[in-house]
Amino acid sequence: MRDVFFGALGPLEIRYDTGRTVPLAPGKQTVLLATLLAGNGARISADQVIDALWGEQPPRSARSSMHVHIHRLRLLLGEDGKDRVEHASDGYRLVLDEDDFDVREFECLVQDGRPSDALALWRGEPYAAVGASTPVERERVRLSALHVEVTERSVASQLAGGRYEDLTPVLVQLVTDHPLHEGFWAHLVTCHRLAGRTDEALAAYAEARRVLSTELGLEPGLQLQQALSAVLSTERAEPAEDTQTLHRQVPAELPPVVTLFTGRQEQLAVVQRELRDQSASSVGVVALYGPGGVGKSAIAAHAARAVAADFPDGQIYLHLRGATPGAHPVEPAAAVARLLRSLGLADGDIPPNLEEASARLRSMTADRKLLLVLDDVSDVAQVRPLLPGGGGSAVLVTSRSMLASLDGTAHHQVGVLDRDEAIELLLTRAGLVPSPDERAVAAEVAHLCDDLPLAICIAAAKLRQRRWDLRTLANRLHDQGRRLDVLAQDDRAVRMSFALSYDGIDADAGRLLGAMSLLDGSDIGLSAAAAAAALGEPETSDLLDTLCDAQLVQVSRPDRFAMHDLVRLCGRELVTSESARQAAVHRVAEHYLATAVGASAVGDRITWRTDGLAVEAPAVELTSEAEVSVWLSSDMDNVLVTAQQVSSAGAEGARLSRELAAAMFAPLNSRGQWREIEKLNDVALQACSPDVSGYDRALLHNDLAWALSLLGSIDASLEHVGEAIRLWAEAGSIRGRAVALRVRSSALSHLDRTSESLESAQEAARLFATLGDRHGELDSMVAIGLLHSRNGRLEQAAEIYVEALTLTESGDFRWQRAIVLGNIADLRRRLGRTTDAVMSFERALEADAAADLIGSYYEAEHRWGLATSMHELGGTDRARVEWRQAAEQLHQLGLIGAEELHSIEQAAVPTTPSIILRQL
Repeated sequence: MRDVFFGALGPLEIRYDTGRTVPLAPGKQTVLLATLLAGNGARISADQVIDALWGEQPPRSARSSMHVHIHRLRLLLGEDGKDRVEHASDGYRLVLDEDDFDVREFECLVQDGRPSDALALWRGEPYAAVGASTPVERERVRLSALHVEVTERSVASQLAGGRYEDLTPVLVQLVTDHPLHEGFWAHLVTCHRLAGRTDEALAAYAEARRVLSTELGLEPGLQLQQALSAVLSTERAEPAEDTQTLHRQVPAELPPVVTLFTGRQEQLAVVQRELRDQSASSVGVVALYGPGGVGKSAIAAHAARAVAADFPDGQIYLHLRGATPGAHPVEPAAAVARLLRSLGLADGDIPPNLEEASARLRSMTADRKLLLVLDDVSDVAQVRPLLPGGGGSAVLVTSRSMLASLDGTAHHQVGVLDRDEAIELLLTRAGLVPSPDERAVAAEVAHLCDDLPLAICIAAAKLRQRRWDLRTLANRLHDQGRRLDVLAQDDRAVRMSFALSYDGIDADAGRLLGAMSLLDGSDIGLSAAAAAAALGEPETSDLLDTLCDAQLVQVSRPDRFAMHDLVRLCGRELVTSESARQAAVHRVAEHYLATAVGASAVGDRITWRTDGLAVEAPAVELTSEAEVSVWLSSDMDNVLVTAQQVSSAGAEGARLSRELAAAMFAPLNSRGQWREIEKLNDVALQACSPDVSGYDRALLHNDLAWALSLLGSIDASLEHVGEAIRLWAEAGSIRGRAVALRVRSSALSHLDRTSESLESAQEAARLFATLGDRHGELDSMVAIGLLHSRNGRLEQAAEIYVEALTLTESGDFRWQRAIVLGNIADLRRRLGRTTDAVMSFERALEADAAADLIGSYYEAEHRWGLATSMHELGGTDRARVEWRQAAEQLHQLGLIGAEELHSIEQAAVPTTPSIILRQL
């Protein structure tokens, strides 16, 4: 598509190949075009479009009016308008090529290393005179920041070419426009220096320092300091070439350097040199190994910080928990996924297969200079999938073991400190200036600590906290029966984090740290942290700031927090009461339970599993499927871990694990997350004691059987559903028997035991009808219709579906209505009524939207059916768009892998995914 050219690097404009420019007057059509352009080819949701056009109070007719504006925009764009403005999953996207949008042209020129040509495209403020819709404003900010970055790159290039005289007035204007940009100030200092204007160079530096100090409270950074050093040494230093590639996510994740250690200068220098040398031509690996507590991580942190500037494409730190007490080593697949996220890959694009994910990592790092720090590695198998591709990158590894089979690695054993270094560390950490006699006692303490850095740090902390003198400490350490208790270490490498409890946090922050440390998840949200400590969110947020400042907790994502495993161990020892420990975990489980109960009520879901649950705990308020999806993505792992923890905490904990499994069923089932359903119910079932009611155990067996059936474990499914039927019979539960028969029907259908499957579904439908449970009756009728359809009894299937559809009109059955409409559409396609099928699938998709099923498995299934029907009518191009969109949804839900997604995207007519075939 090259008939239309879009310009956004200045006032918005449209140009045709004929040279004619279309004037765009302020108004909704211009705002609509700008909003779609700001997506840069990505989907803009209908809600975002409506917000851009009408703001926070749209008219009731906003959605229909939006369609009118979309239609007018398509007309404005000419014959290809409909193809240009493409409908995509309750939203729209503007189809763009690299050569028909000045923003993309700008980005391509930058990536090609042509900053001056890129800047020539700039006509003024991006999207000038367009109102501030969220997508437009976000893109305007991004492009303006990019313009500054490219301008600096262009200046650096011109300086390298000796054009400092021409650049001086330009840089004077740039520092006026961007007074807090250190790079421009550094280039101005360099310009003056190269022109021989030393006084002006020093004056520029002084002004930069004044501005930075006044506005930010900061001293000049490294670039400005280097520019000043060059002036003072009167050397003509060329500006360093900036090799950073724009438009890539450049991670800067190295942990802060903590001054727990002293000495090590020779070893640090060797490690730094090897990292720099090995990064020149191929991926170099430097490995530090030794026992716990000797300072491997600190050496790695110092060395990485020192060489960070040599790796302009990013520095990533990953703690792999190879020797962390109470925690399992990070699985290679999870570690690769973490690296890919740091490099900018979205969760939905990360291949689930380790080999594929590792290959993607190598591809993304093939042309980068990247520093990767892998801390606390367990073995070579944990490292190999994480190695970057190509040359230019370096990897720094710490491990208790020597990774001898890791080829091409420079190995360095890290031992305890020299005695003088150990003494200096003890005195520095304790804040002591000793007399000669006291120094001798300090040497005695260091000896009793075996010169182990972290044991010494703990001893220093005891000196500060207990206000002991050195002799008192030494005397206590001489008692071999008490020495480890004095150091608060049964195993020095394990309990080294005790010192952190004395680092100046107040009592409230300490209580929060203790409560958070009791949870086994990788990170924790603000609301869950508040629940753990029985605090309000505002107070918890303030205390988390304190913990972050003390480097005890790190911000992993907005409003999510993580802590080092050793800090977690320290925090757990702050909570000495077993009842207090159980109470904190119970509060978090109740928080997740309350949130899950709310999630199960979103949309038109069957809620009988949660009807009897009275939960008063604070919850994350969820009002839409989109919010449920975000919560599941952030907290599902923590829900699983918490369920596991609480299940072993007595009868009350086991009850909470059962209720969590029940409440999570509906939101997980509607998205196809059957693996999580399996885990939750399995954990709760294992925690059941003999006195748990047969009803409760039956529900666990039933829901576990449902998940196993859909995951393909049919024998196990039939075993569990058989137990559910038996237990519910003992409990006298008609509903239970009906639900179990529905599950049994599903399992038997996968074994082609059609007659038995149909009999179970029909009996389930009869029981649900007797109970007046229309939800269950409709679900069973759908199962009966599917069985008829699978076995060629299409007319009988049609009769069942028509009856079911009629039932959906008798109440609020939006979810079931959408499913029935989709099945009717599929049936019409099988009957050869393809035109009717297309219209029916479109009705099903509308019903999905009405039922809040956007992004669900069902929407993907219906979109796939629509595509297949369109293809059968000859509309393969349109069908291919729908197939791909359906496949993307299935991939995001984890129901198909990256390889299958790629196959679908590449195929002219793709094969229907097995997950859909199993449902039809």
